Amino acid sequence: MNPIQIPPSTLATTQKFPSESTEYIIYTLQPTQTLTAKLGHSFSLDPFHSSLPDSHCRFALRKSTYPDPETGERSHKTIFYTWLPPNAPTDEREAYKKARDSVMLDGEGLVKGLYDEVVEVGDWEVIMEEDFLLRQGDSFVRRRSSQASST
Repeated sequence: MNPIQIPPSTLATTQKFPSESTEYIIYTLQPTQTLTAKLGHSFSLDPFHSSLPDSHCRFALRKSTYPDPETGERSHKTIFYTWLPPNAPTDEREAYKKARDSVMLDGEGLVKGLYDEVVEVGDWEVIMEEDFLLRQGDSFVRRRSSQASST
């Protein structure tokens, strides 16, 4: 397998990720082993979902926004996804699995230091459930705390 090629445009796109207006980046590994990137600016799950095809793999870096349980202020957790849907060709799934460490860790790694958690997933329902639990779980903790202090 050839080493992953990261063109300057992909590096520039990744450097925009910390911006407040950027919610996610979708990375596509081309057959030439070149990694391309596309920014997403919507904090809705729908555009993110439509960027993850049912029959092709992707990498994604996404900010999941939720209320901080202690302050109630907006906070986020950044997740690096390896999207491996069951309908993707086996050789493509294997290429993404092999490329993952190069993208995340080798040398400085393209996304090294930008994520809080790494998830390998091929089922959209898992992403939706995780997002829901993060948003609701923290609210649930705050509700339980306020109920306990009022008794």
